[in-house]
Amino acid sequence: MKIEYIDEQLEKYAYMKECLLKYSEIKANEALEVKIFKMYLNIESTTKIASWLNQNGYRLPSIKGQRKYRVTDISEILNNKEADVDEELKYIVQKLFKANKSGAKQKEWDKRWQGYRL
Repeated sequence: MKIEYIDEQLEKYAYMKECLLKYSEIKANEALEVKIFKMYLNIESTTKIASWLNQNGYRLPSIKGQRKYRVTDISEILNNKEADVDEELKYIVQKLFKANKSGAKQKEWDKRWQGYRL
């Protein structure tokens, strides 16, 4: 094993840790869009996010008034290139979401973080 490879891995893990620490806290006063992006970074599950939102009373406007969040709603939010969230957070989450959605066979956390720096 080469020293350069180990250095690359350590740098990648340090960046992963930095991002997770930086974006792990979800604040009550943050915009819902920001909360959804942060939640995805931490749990990587649109199903769990939709469930949490619905359990906590979040609703979307609909023709009949309001409706619960669906997985597709969360996916649309995460895919939105114009999302009003921190650029680094948006970039990382959208890369993770794309990798997860495409059925990435490599489920190891570090494999999905390759090339995630802005």
